Amino acid sequence: MENQDQQQFNQIVKEPLNIWLVIIIAIVVTAVVVGGGVYFWQKRVIDSNNSSYQLLQNQINDLQTQLTESQTEQANNQLPESSDSTDNLQTYTNSQLGFEFKYPQDWYISQYENLDNNIKRITVSNTNLEVSKANMPIDFKRVWIAYDNSIETNQSIEDELKSGKSSEGSVVDKSVINNKDILINLYTYNTIGGIGAKAFWSKSNSERYSAIIATEIGKSNQDQELEILKEILTTFKFIK
Repeated sequence: MENQDQQQFNQIVKEPLNIWLVIIIAIVVTAVVVGGGVYFWQKRVIDSNNSSYQLLQNQINDLQTQLTESQTEQANNQLPESSDSTDNLQTYTNSQLGFEFKYPQDWYISQYENLDNNIKRITVSNTNLEVSKANMPIDFKRVWIAYDNSIETNQSIEDELKSGKSSEGSVVDKSVINNKDILINLYTYNTIGGIGAKAFWSKSNSERYSAIIATEIGKSNQDQELEILKEILTTFKFIK
């Protein structure tokens, strides 16, 4: 009788335990299933976002490439047909004095000789007319080049400019144009008539050369003259 009662008691105790065990297992299984579902859903969302981000990034890269190509093409279309900066220049050659230089296509050369018929001065100008203050064109520009002329190529004139105390005016810039084997000293200075410029250089036999721009013709013209002078000096070379 007692054994029967004990068995009934054990059966009563086990039944709730079994129920709780089933409940716990069900909860665990549910958690695993739900957690797994959430994980895979999140992974799918993340993968989808990553895919969308990569697609967007590829589109951005494509647009940047297209923009760069467009800008490059536009820049190329704006470039001149030739990159040679001397294309618009012609060459003056003086076989007697043994030098040459380049100057603008639409400019003119005039040569001035001394009593011995030796060329001592050359002018490069944008007009072939005899110009005075009375008939000077609005856009008049002129550069002089002197050869072995004691008045214009004298060393003392350059020495004054070097010191900054030239009678021409106050020197504002001193520079050197290194033209292959020729060193050309270029001085710019202020005058009453505007910016002035003089350059000096020598040949190996001590023959001296100088160049100067016209003054009192307006700031714009003189600024352009200075650029032409630099063009001439950078292309100047001895040929004998």
